[in-house]
Amino acid sequence: MGAGKATAPGATTFRKQAAGAVERTGRPDALCGPTRSTNVANERTATLYRMILPDHTCPFGVRAKELLESGGFEVEEKILSSREEVDAFKAEQGVQTTPQIFIGGKRIGGSDDLEDYLRDS
Repeated sequence: MGAGKATAPGATTFRKQAAGAVERTGRPDALCGPTRSTNVANERTATLYRMILPDHTCPFGVRAKELLESGGFEVEEKILSSREEVDAFKAEQGVQTTPQIFIGGKRIGGSDDLEDYLRDS
């Protein structure tokens, strides 16, 4: 994940500011998960926020992506590529962990929650 890393169109990015503050850039609604109107037409689309740091790829994010793909979902990935991005995402969403999965505009939760959701639906 070097300086030339490409960002998906409309993706939210984070920029570290002085004194450790993190500023979110990009679409204002990008962390809110997909909107209901977007997913009524395509209930098989999931948004996956997962951590891929230069020295660590979260195995729970890998698991969540595999579960979604094997469940027939088109996966829109939102990669959190720095500790600052991860911390800002968790603070904004009020969650303690990543990955976080959204389906049909609703936050499902982490990879264990996703497994339960897929088993029960």
